[in-house]
Amino acid sequence: MSVGVPRDEPTSDGHDDRAESARLEAEVRRIRGRAAFASEASISLLSASLDLDQIIERLIRLAVPELGDGCVVYLADARGELRMPVGKHLDSAKDAVLHRFLSAFVPDPSKTMLYEVFRTAKTFYVAEITEDLLRTWGQTEDELVELRKLAMRSVVIVPMVAHGRSIGVLTVGTTGDRVFAKDDIAAVTDLGEKAGLAIDNANLYAGEHRARMRTELLQVLTTDLARALTSEEIADVITHHGLAVGADAAAIWEVDASGGWATFIQGIGDCAGWDRHASVTLEDDTTVAHVLSRNVPLFIDSPAEYEKAFRTPEQRIPAWGKSLTSFAFLPLVVGEQRLGALVFAFKGERPPGPDERALLLVAAGHAAQALYRARLYEAERRSREEVGLLYDLLDAFNKAETVAEVFEPAIDAVQLGLGVTRSSILLFDDQGVMRFRAWRGLSDEYRRAVEGHSPWPLGTIDPYPVQVPDVRADPSLQGFIPLFEKEGICACAFRSSTSAS
Repeated sequence: MSVGVPRDEPTSDGHDDRAESARLEAEVRRIRGRAAFASEASISLLSASLDLDQIIERLIRLAVPELGDGCVVYLADARGELRMPVGKHLDSAKDAVLHRFLSAFVPDPSKTMLYEVFRTAKTFYVAEITEDLLRTWGQTEDELVELRKLAMRSVVIVPMVAHGRSIGVLTVGTTGDRVFAKDDIAAVTDLGEKAGLAIDNANLYAGEHRARMRTELLQVLTTDLARALTSEEIADVITHHGLAVGADAAAIWEVDASGGWATFIQGIGDCAGWDRHASVTLEDDTTVAHVLSRNVPLFIDSPAEYEKAFRTPEQRIPAWGKSLTSFAFLPLVVGEQRLGALVFAFKGERPPGPDERALLLVAAGHAAQALYRARLYEAERRSREEVGLLYDLLDAFNKAETVAEVFEPAIDAVQLGLGVTRSSILLFDDQGVMRFRAWRGLSDEYRRAVEGHSPWPLGTIDPYPVQVPDVRADPSLQGFIPLFEKEGICACAFRSSTSAS
């Protein structure tokens, strides 16, 4: 019920009554507008699809221009770090400035109000943004320049909360003469709450979907690895499945039989330069050697973290590539036996979370078991082949009528047994000079240069075999380096038995 003065009896304060009535009507319209906005926000966000990008897009459309002139949304990753900023400004020029600023700005957890709001789940409001406040936000002079260009007047920062847990931060700002009223702040806070629930629903759906995909992927991975019988086949399976879990590049190194070297087997994706060190010694402090010597996985999520852990470029295998988000280095170990290392590189908007890391570790475990099984299979196969070669060689010896007739079967046995393409048999002649008697894959120039040189003096009894894993590193062979390079020889071995090598 309302009581007033009849219209036909105007009073001295009639003008004030009309002004008050207009104010009340405007207030009612504003309240109704806010109620309609709250209803629209609920319908738009909570009934939206479970696609996270679509929810963020709707959130920004609701905030601008209804509540402010610009807004920014930050979501927290699995480690509680605010990442993936998405922003919009009504003014196209300032929108470009905002995107440029967000692309370079990394919030400092100890300084920015974003983290304070995120941790406390309490709204932060500034009616007039001062230069001093800007300096607490901009961490570099370039960032301050961009912030000044935005010319923000006031700002509201609200937490996005779901089930008592902060999952992100919504920032809405104004420019010019526009300022926040009380109900504006309440509307932004309410919008943040609704967005938190919608985003949480999308995350739950995505998590369930990822869990289902991980289960299916592990089933396929296990099946494919069970069919792989060689290191190369296993490398092909594991690198391709690495891309299936979201990696943009994957590679595998295998430890040799001596346990001292790891060799690059295969890479897939953007692996340019990954094999610049085709083999690395496990005594060095490279990334591959690091995870194998310590038998612990290593996850690197930034270039600064990479450079801090591995000081020199030679240690960082592979190098940090453009647009990378993170690396995962995983040892392949069964019991006490080091078999190799897996490396995955990611370029997504966020590094792998705990679930993705767990999946990678399980995949590495399956890969290690597969490599171990492949080595056992290969050892058994080689044993059978060696027995067959010995029988064939013994048969050739029994049929030979001269020593020369033994050379060719012996060369065949050596090359097949060792998997080499170059071999030779040399004997001391009557003058005590070592001469080639049979050979494969060696040029005339090489034989002329090497003939006459022997690792052992004539008459040495039971000489010890000589193995040179790297001819370039052996001081006694420096004079032959140009010849070795021309022939493509990087390692060699000498074995004496009845004066043959």
